[in-house]
Amino acid sequence: MRIVDSNAMEWQGTASHRDGDYAVKSLFEGEPGPDNYWFVLFRVSGKYDTPRHAHNFEQVRIMLEGAFDFGDQVQEEGTVGYFCEGTPYAQTARGDSVTLLLQCEGASRSRYLNISEQRAAGEAMVEAGGTFSEGLYDGPNGRGGTMKRDGALALWEWECGSRPTIPPAKFENPVIMHPDRFVYRGAGDGLEEKHLATFGERDLSLTYVKVAAGSSFSHDTATSGDALFYALDGSGTVEGEAFFAGCAAEARAGDVFSFEADQSTTLIRLRLPS
Repeated sequence: MRIVDSNAMEWQGTASHRDGDYAVKSLFEGEPGPDNYWFVLFRVSGKYDTPRHAHNFEQVRIMLEGAFDFGDQVQEEGTVGYFCEGTPYAQTARGDSVTLLLQCEGASRSRYLNISEQRAAGEAMVEAGGTFSEGLYDGPNGRGGTMKRDGALALWEWECGSRPTIPPAKFENPVIMHPDRFVYRGAGDGLEEKHLATFGERDLSLTYVKVAAGSSFSHDTATSGDALFYALDGSGTVEGEAFFAGCAAEARAGDVFSFEADQSTTLIRLRLPS
């Protein structure tokens, strides 16, 4: 199991396929290939927008600070957005914001490129004479031809060697959820959970877990699947290591996430696709 403290991390640049003033703290990324993913804090400072587009991967967006426009929808602070693969949307920054973002492979099993792969592809595309502007790429496709399309899709085509197939939309629009309107239910001594949703055929899921001071919470990946965790508030320990607001953990391949609360703590649990 891996643990990081995002408070101690520096904001860094990302791939070059979007215009705007933004930076990331990359919490965890999977291995290139099947079941890849990227768990990240995404900060916008002022301007950021994209053309209307759709992806061949899944996204969960937890708005920690500020708000964001997605076409005719606004995701306010404290809400959660689910962006199913194939669902089209546009983005326009509404001032400064910070989003906790998960991107991962969906039911279509299209390969997901994590941030390391995106950066490498973007640099190679620019070196080959291509340009990124206003969310679009115009230049060589890496196979002797050219392309002009959404920057994210162009990165995929360059890296994977073929034009991406976008699955038909299962939802016409992104799904915006209000966690404060969901009800906690008892889940054991000193534990409460509110399960927001299980998404799609591969059971990507999102649950808020409240752990009372002096209580503990465990997640065994052998029985409950690989998962990512993020502490919204409170403090405690994981395997003797301090774990507090802004800390994240990755539990995979038989790991057990075991949290002992010193203070009342709210954890976000994202179970990765099965």
